[in-house]
Amino acid sequence: MCLRHVNAGGKIILHDFTLPKNKAVRLLWNLYFLVLNRIGVFVPGWKDVFRYLPRLIRTSNWVERYKYIMERKGLNVEVKYLTIGCSAILTGTKKV
Repeated sequence: MCLRHVNAGGKIILHDFTLPKNKAVRLLWNLYFLVLNRIGVFVPGWKDVFRYLPRLIRTSNWVERYKYIMERKGLNVEVKYLTIGCSAILTGTKKV
């Protein structure tokens, strides 16, 4: 793990998409990806991204998994949800 390269007080910061927990926001999130999927037909390089990204986000539990690992390694962990729950920043700070 990259902890060997983090000094005391140093941080590991992860950021990625998350599935919104709020049902109304999730409805808008699904609609957004439906629209992107339709647009993706006109952008061949992004077509698969718009099709498969929502499924990947729905099945991922990256926040919980990395939070658990960071805590087990002795880091102080903080999670901030952004963009009405559509993304998260996970920060692990190495104890001094």
